[in-house]
Amino acid sequence: MAAGKISMAITPHGAEEDEGPRPLVRHYQAQELVPSRRPLLHNLLDKQLSAWASVQAVSGVLSFGLGLVFASTAEFSSFLLIVLRVPFLNGALFFIAGLLSNLLHREPRLLPVCFRANLACVASAAVGVVIMCVDLALVTDKDAHKKTEILVMCVTLVQMILSGLLTIWIHREQKRMKIPA
Repeated sequence: MAAGKISMAITPHGAEEDEGPRPLVRHYQAQELVPSRRPLLHNLLDKQLSAWASVQAVSGVLSFGLGLVFASTAEFSSFLLIVLRVPFLNGALFFIAGLLSNLLHREPRLLPVCFRANLACVASAAVGVVIMCVDLALVTDKDAHKKTEILVMCVTLVQMILSGLLTIWIHREQKRMKIPA
């Protein structure tokens, strides 16, 4: 076995040669970077999921409020939108799905529940848009109420697109993590 006596003392930068031999290593430099451990749901959270979920929750509150305004200003039996309570159902579903999506960064176990909630939102919004289209085709008068119903339909379409996007992202993350849907 070979042995060597090498001084490991570190000399200040710019030391004179007459002070003794210089150390073999002047500074440490890592040869290989060790990647940090990626958190769960990294791909999903990298898409700013909290911001999208907050928009989803706020649009649910907006839908509920527009439905309340529409129901208080129109006759109850004249619009299918009010009779079937489409904006109230959509508003509540979107608010709950937005809250669940917002909690995903803390509780990754909510991923399947969040997927089902967003899927229910897409289905509910699609049915609501169909009901509003039928409602707009049947009602010929009441121009001011038609404008409000078109506004509710536009909000519902935006909600449907948003939930569809979140559903696709969550489904991809479930596939990547191999979680059953």
